[in-house]
Amino acid sequence: MATPSFHGSPWPDQACPHPGCQRHIRDLLAEMVSTQDQQTPDFRAVVTQQPDGAIPCPYCQQAVEHAADGKSLQISARIPLRYARAKMELRAKDYGAQKKLRWQS
Repeated sequence: MATPSFHGSPWPDQACPHPGCQRHIRDLLAEMVSTQDQQTPDFRAVVTQQPDGAIPCPYCQQAVEHAADGKSLQISARIPLRYARAKMELRAKDYGAQKKLRWQS
């Protein structure tokens, strides 16, 4: 199955809209959502910067979604897609290996 091509970008480069967080989000980590959930309309909405799909803030884990303007993030009442633990652990392991190699050079 071919990977769908999306015109938008899931990288908002703005503050989390949740008042208790407000951390700067540079990447929603959409690729860390389970492969099964990546086939859903909710995921498609997130990566095409449309409302109707929520994902957790990478910092506070509360639901955010794109506003109708396709640019800003807003607090979402939706149940967010969740990051796949195995994907996150693999990324952490790969990052650690890359960091070690970089420091050894």
